[in-house]
Amino acid sequence: MQNKLYLNSVFYPANGSEVIFAFNGVLSQDLIVSLGETVRGELSYYCAQPLVKRIFAVFIEMTQNILHYSLEKFVVEDGTSYGIGNIVLLKNKGAYEIISKNLISERQKEHISEKCRLINRMTQEELKQLYIIRRRLKTEEGSKGAGLGLIDIVRKTFTPMEFDFIQLEDGNYYFILKVKLTEN
Repeated sequence: MQNKLYLNSVFYPANGSEVIFAFNGVLSQDLIVSLGETVRGELSYYCAQPLVKRIFAVFIEMTQNILHYSLEKFVVEDGTSYGIGNIVLLKNKGAYEIISKNLISERQKEHISEKCRLINRMTQEELKQLYIIRRRLKTEEGSKGAGLGLIDIVRKTFTPMEFDFIQLEDGNYYFILKVKLTEN
């Protein structure tokens, strides 16, 4: 990606985008369900149901990525941990953008970068085949699922993901993922 998606540009877009929804904080599965319903309800004022469903599905995938893979965690007394991060939904000239940010390690950065580049090069048919294959395989080491999230995001957006990493002084990174959805 040529321009870094700096934090201020995520939550204060200069391009005239309208912020439909923004969240910053701890994500649990129950909260993701609630936020998803809020987003779905809000979107019903803006766009047709088929697009609402696609945006909702991508929003859920991106928030679950934060929940499961954010290095920054909130841990409760029973040992359950919840990911911490940011997600914003923007409307910009008939298109919708979802941007997420969460903390990751250098090891995660290398894995995510490689995976995103590979997925971005694939056609819709190749993505469909990879999705089918992945569903049949065992869960990847260190994964909380079948490794389908990023594949499904690109399948539903019909466009490559934009992604960037901002290195922090401690050697970790902010992972910023941006996708765009339009009526297709």
